[in-house]
Amino acid sequence: MNMMKELNRNLSYLFMLNIAFGASMQLINPLFPLFLEEIGASSIQNATVISLGSLVATSLMLPSGLLIDRVGKKTLLISSAVINSMAIFLLSLMQTWQQVAPIYILFSAAGALFVPARMAMITDYSQSENRGMIFGLMNMAWPIAGIVSPLISGYLIETTGWRRVFIFGAAINAISIIPGLKLKRSFKYKEKKTKTGFRDMFKPNIFPTLLSFFGFHFLMTTALGGINLILPLYLGSEFGLSSFRIGWFFTAQSILNLITQIPAGKLADKYGRK
Repeated sequence: MNMMKELNRNLSYLFMLNIAFGASMQLINPLFPLFLEEIGASSIQNATVISLGSLVATSLMLPSGLLIDRVGKKTLLISSAVINSMAIFLLSLMQTWQQVAPIYILFSAAGALFVPARMAMITDYSQSENRGMIFGLMNMAWPIAGIVSPLISGYLIETTGWRRVFIFGAAINAISIIPGLKLKRSFKYKEKKTKTGFRDMFKPNIFPTLLSFFGFHFLMTTALGGINLILPLYLGSEFGLSSFRIGWFFTAQSILNLITQIPAGKLADKYGRK
């Protein structure tokens, strides 16, 4: 009974951390091309900044896994939140796209370090028979944040400007550190684990699966990245939509994501991950 209370407490703190971190990311990312356009970036320059951020984020995925093993999941989660909060605040001081580029890279890097640590911690705080449902519940945090954040961002852009958006995002990210500090570094429940190393990834029974996942995510993120870059610029230039109205498109996207999370997790537990 105590074990379940501790499990639920840790999952609650992790969910709050996810909500706050996701909200700060969703305040910035969906409408960020509009900010770059506002400070004078052309479409090519806009794409360059965002592509650099994505490239660095992708390149950090493997090292982030090694960092989890070396410094621990809790430390990496809190460090990501601290770095992200600093990066968002620094964005409020930038005035050219050249100044924005390295800060956006730092912002993207923090997100890339956060996600694997979050997934590893969810795995630690769940059992194999209910892991799919737990992942589904925990993954709801990002779409929930994504429902409200683009609308808040759009409203603040129209009424006060981008600087307030960045300051608000930095404050929310700083708040996410509080539940992160309350997370337990280790949990009593342990499943039997097989010790594996870096070379084990290249075994015939593992590498094809990893390659398939990599290919799938590469194609999916490439397509989504292109659409999310073009969409706000297209809606603004072709239809004259305000930032607040453009935010509604991303809110609708998050609502659809939210609807699918719990059923997807339950289906995975019932019929298998594959």
